[in-house]
Amino acid sequence: MRIVVVGAEYDPRMFHLDQPHETRLRIFTEMWNGWETDDRRGPIRQLKRHVKTEVDQTFGYVISEGQRLKMSTPLCRAIATIIYQIEEGKRPLQLDNYGELIRTLDQE
Repeated sequence: MRIVVVGAEYDPRMFHLDQPHETRLRIFTEMWNGWETDDRRGPIRQLKRHVKTEVDQTFGYVISEGQRLKMSTPLCRAIATIIYQIEEGKRPLQLDNYGELIRTLDQE
């Protein structure tokens, strides 16, 4: 299967382990090079507008699998909690949120 990156949009199939490492790296590099600091599409725009993101399908999945495999996922839980709170308007979208994530890592 040939994968083409169009407009540097994210498609999780492009990063599946079935894809050769070189392909995944090339796609990541193309996406990185196409990213602009003023690009406000996607999750950041959603969070600024308090719109629900895909956190359940991403971090939620990792957390569920961690529970199933009896593996601790404190950082994923902390990220999900912060995102839920921002979505609900209970927390501002700010750089200080990273400090909480660092404290989570320090507790491990």
